[in-house]
Amino acid sequence: MNKSAATSFDLKIYIYGIAMIFACSILVGRLFHLQVRLGNAFATKSKRNFTRYEQTISLRGNILDCSGTILATNRPVTDLYWQGTGAKRLTSEHLVQLTQLTQILGIPPFENYDELNRTERYLRKTPLATDISFEQLSKIVELFPDESNVKLVTHFKRFYPYQSMASHILGYIAYIDKSCEGKIGIEKIFEEILRGKEGSIMRIINSIGAHLAEYEIEKTLQGKHISTTLDLSLQKLAEEVFPPGISGCFILMDPATGALKVCLSRPSFDPNIFTAPISCATWDALQEHQPFLNRISSAAYPIGSTFKLITVSAALETGIIEQHSAWNCLGSTTFAGRKYHCVRKEGHGLLTTKLAMAHSCNIPFFEIGKKIDMDVITNYANIFGLGRITGSLFPEATGLVPSRAWKRKVKHERWWTGETLSAMIGQTFLLATPLQITRMVAAIQTGFLVTPRIMESTPIMCEPLKIKLETRHFLQKSMHASVTKGTARWLDRLHNKDFIIHAKTSTAQTSSLDKLKDGAEFLEHSWLASNFTYKNHPPLTMVILTEKTGRTGIPPRIAYNFLKGYKTIMDTKKPDPLPEPKELEIAEEIPAQEEFLQD
Repeated sequence: MNKSAATSFDLKIYIYGIAMIFACSILVGRLFHLQVRLGNAFATKSKRNFTRYEQTISLRGNILDCSGTILATNRPVTDLYWQGTGAKRLTSEHLVQLTQLTQILGIPPFENYDELNRTERYLRKTPLATDISFEQLSKIVELFPDESNVKLVTHFKRFYPYQSMASHILGYIAYIDKSCEGKIGIEKIFEEILRGKEGSIMRIINSIGAHLAEYEIEKTLQGKHISTTLDLSLQKLAEEVFPPGISGCFILMDPATGALKVCLSRPSFDPNIFTAPISCATWDALQEHQPFLNRISSAAYPIGSTFKLITVSAALETGIIEQHSAWNCLGSTTFAGRKYHCVRKEGHGLLTTKLAMAHSCNIPFFEIGKKIDMDVITNYANIFGLGRITGSLFPEATGLVPSRAWKRKVKHERWWTGETLSAMIGQTFLLATPLQITRMVAAIQTGFLVTPRIMESTPIMCEPLKIKLETRHFLQKSMHASVTKGTARWLDRLHNKDFIIHAKTSTAQTSSLDKLKDGAEFLEHSWLASNFTYKNHPPLTMVILTEKTGRTGIPPRIAYNFLKGYKTIMDTKKPDPLPEPKELEIAEEIPAQEEFLQD
């Protein structure tokens, strides 16, 4: 071999060597990348081939009334599945079993077995029926005690045993995949407490999906139970006496503690319908009468004559009138060339301020409106808690108490004195929620504004009602006269049966008077706001509102029927009297010189 040939051979060997080293480097680098850098990722993917992780849903906590009765809980739901076992196709024995199952479930026989054949071949699980009845479950367990193809799976769904009762307070839940979430009411407000903590499990499967083993990774923790101030027996009674087909609300509250005993808002809804998917048509039908509006705290209404309690308080406190002032109602009064009418066209004649309140005569309040500034009235309305939220847990409308500054800012015009006259009887721009009225009337009984409570664990919070004691006593006497002599005489039948009742009725316009004949949508709202005591039981505050029922006196009749039922309930319960503070006592009657004035 000559020298040039040898040199050429050495060069080839060198090139081949470099190529081999380069190829080995690539190979080693690739192996390093796959096994070291991506080792954990591939290990995870490999593990996923035979493991499945699933969340386990925790039991949601119960919602209870004040005596421990369940208002919202969980019920077991059993679903039926066909579990494949690896056979190539369904056997004749499988077909017999499926026929038996369709007969038990009351469903048509299967016509297409393709899906079930795939289920059987690939060890899948196909649902046959959901939420089967206890009778169906018993028959299936009896017929197929050890059948591997028939699989029963039990889980829990939210359940409201009393359906629409107090639905706006309890709320409802919506299911997202397997978990659920509160959407309104207590279910939403206390979502974190009620939900508990979800757990997880790991399942081991083979290459065709057959279940081999199961391990618990994290335990579930049940949600905590919540005790409310609601009294189920009284809530049931309110639901029974409130007329069907009428929109409105009914509130019963302990004036001393703010505990809400009854919370009824109509129309209502059944929260159970949301534990399963609903159609768009069903949802649209539900919206027709606004059943999800919580009329207790989220809707503000014209106040009407109930506002006279504030008007007379302001007039007494500022010295514009005295408790024994006398008035002559001729059916109307004139201001700035315009007539302002009383509710009674022929007039009430000569009467005192107390009897004017009892008969809801407008004339004294128009006369007060001629002498008082609207901003003074606004201030006293705020003292009674109007125009601001009550501080309850639920979403609240603030209502509206107009002032001169408000009208300049919003309406861009001055406040007219004629509007003050209308405001004295609760008309014009005045708006309040039923919960605000409940708090206001309760303060007349106790001397303080209490924060409404729905939870037993919520601390009692209150602020003093900044009016004189004698003014508050006068309001009590006026409301008492309304029951014995005035517009709330429906309730006077109960006075000889151990009841002490103070009440104020109200008819609040929703439109101008000339539209009343144009249809029910223009009719007035009707109110009854009251405090009552039965025997030695603690006093309670009751407020009833019916929407667009006109001058029909429906709230007093509802109250009468409720109080009759309340008497029966209380008489069957073991007495648990609570001492009444001195400020809750009724003031003595005013001097006799008032009594010469007749109704």
